[in-house]
Parts: sequence; C-alpha cells; structure tokens
Amino acid sequence: MVAQAAQLPRELLSEVFGFLDTPAPSLARLQQQPAPDLTDSPTVDLKSISAVSWSWRQIVLRLLFKHTRVLLKWDADSRWTSNIEAMLKFVERSVIASTIQSLTIIFNKSEEEKQLSEEKPPPGKIDQMWASVFDTISPQRLTVVASPRILSYMTSCSLSRPILAHYHISHQILSLVLAHPTELSQISAAKPSLLSIRPWSSLLLNEGSFIRAYSICGYPYIGTNPPSILTDLVGGNRKTNKFILPSSIQDFSYIAIFPFSFHFGNLRNLPPQVRRLFVKLMPSGNVLADPWQTAQANVLDLVRERNSCYEQLLMLVSKPEEAKLHRHLKLIECGDGDTEPAWGAEVAKHHDDIANINSGIIIR
Repeated sequence: MVAQAAQLPRELLSEVFGFLDTPAPSLARLQQQPAPDLTDSPTVDLKSISAVSWSWRQIVLRLLFKHTRVLLKWDADSRWTSNIEAMLKFVERSVIASTIQSLTIIFNKSEEEKQLSEEKPPPGKIDQMWASVFDTISPQRLTVVASPRILSYMTSCSLSRPILAHYHISHQILSLVLAHPTELSQISAAKPSLLSIRPWSSLLLNEGSFIRAYSICGYPYIGTNPPSILTDLVGGNRKTNKFILPSSIQDFSYIAIFPFSFHFGNLRNLPPQVRRLFVKLMPSGNVLADPWQTAQANVLDLVRERNSCYEQLLMLVSKPEEAKLHRHLKLIECGDGDTEPAWGAEVAKHHDDIANINSGIIIR
C-alpha cells in the first residue's frame, strides 16, 4: 500500500525535504559584478513546499532560513532598522536562530530613489543595530550589499573623499566569515561595530567595476579617489590614520574590475597577520562589451593599470622590506590566473627574487 505524503512521519518528511537543500546562491556570485540580485535563485522548491500546509512549513522552516536575506531601502531616519527588528522577532518566535548559517543584507534603490541623498544615520544607530542582530543570531557568514556610502556607514569606515560621479558604482560587497564557533570571551563588548563584534577570520571586499572612470578621469588617474573603504580598512588613509581591519583577519580577498593601480597599492598596507591574499581584477562576465561602461576608455590604459596592480601585488613577497612586513603571508592567489597570461608572466619575472627572499610562499 502506498502511503500518502501527508501520512508520512515528520522525521521521514524532514529527511526527504533535506535533499532539496542547496548552497546559498550568493556564494557563487561574490566575485562577480556587485548587484542587488546577489541572493536570487531560480530554485524555489523549499518555498513551494512551505506553501503546501502549516505542518510542512514547520518542517522546512529551518532549511528555508538557513541562508537568510533582508532587503532594505535606506532612509536618513533609519526607519529601515524596523525591518531588521521584525526579522529578529520572527527568528525568535520561530526558534530558528541556531540554524541560521549566513545573513545577507541588501540595500537597493529604484530608479526614482537613486537621486535621494544617503545621509548619515544618527550616532550609534548602526552599532546598536549590529548589537541587536548578534544578540539574536550568530551566523558564520555576514554579507552586506550596498552603495559605497551606505557600506561605509554599516562598517563605521569613511570613504576616501570620492568623486562619485566619475565611477558610477551602484553597489559593493563586504562579506565576513567566522572560521570557528564564537566564544563569548572573544566578542568585543567595548564598541560593537560590525568589524569588531565578532573575531572574523576572513574578509572579502568587492568594489565593482572601475571601467567607467577610465572614460572620465584623465590618465594617470591619480587624485580621482574611488568610493572605497579600503584605505580605512588597511590603514592607508593618512588623514585619519585609521587601521580598522581586525587582528583576527587572516584571509583577505579583494575583487575589483580594472581598479586603478594607485588605489590597489593600498593593499601593501595589509597588517602582518594576513596569511592568504586573494585578488581578482578581470571581469567574469561581458562587462567589456557594455558600451556605456567602456565609452571612451582606452583599452591600453586598462591593461597598463592591471599589470601595474599585478606588479605591486608581487612586491609584497619579492622586495625585502615588503616581505619582512608581510612575513606571515603564505599564499597569494589571483583569480585571473587561469585565463590571463599577464599574471603568469609577472610571476615568472619575479620568480628568482621571490625564491631568494621567501621560498615558502605559494603563488598561483
């Protein structure tokens, strides 16, 4: 006799529905051009099951919110924080806090709202929000997708006096990862900013495409600061002399499409505890085929700046003074390596210096 699905034991249904679980869709897109659809997925099996009945929804609820996202719209009065509070109340009411492995917060604007100002929220409002979030849940990965200015607010960093109109960067990505379950003694109680509230082990910063700026800014582009929190993160901001990157970060990833080499050079200020450095400077998609992006950009300028970035990256381990500062750096990875001969040529050029100074370094 064939049993109807509704008659199957809850434990068996849970086992069956578990086969429909999939990785977070955002993981495969963190290195692509930042966009508010980072978490979109064509797979809606679990959502469909949750709509069948209340009992089935209770079975899949933990899987459904294992990778939680919150879609927000910015306002100067911080009314968007009420959506965060509503999410946290739902999590507590549903008793699913322990199952949330990742949280992605996305700020987006409609075409009409893009002209609205992104005023700074009241002092302490953001830190208070992060304290509420991490008092309720403890995700292993926290990702923020937002405009450069909002990202600076969310991280308590400052932008490096950007000329926003030159860059047309609508979104950037910051993703933080915990390597191990957090001990309460490791949590910062002094100032619960996003970067200090947990002992994050890995940080990814995706600043998007710089290509549009090549058409607007004159070569060599120095002085046309991009909208970026990178200088604050690694202590490259000479005016503020800040050093915000937590000492717990050992894995640092930087992604941008053809960034200016003077800006990329901030990575030379990475603190010595970083053991792995990953960079990706070439587009994954067809950005170069977009006439609005490329406009009047000189392709030779793009190549020149990219190659200069490669050279600066290898200076970290090929120059004695740099290698001494970054003595714990054991792995340099370039996400362009499989498709870009220029990276291989640059590695070959510095091979002897690297071997003599730091033979234990792995470069790929």
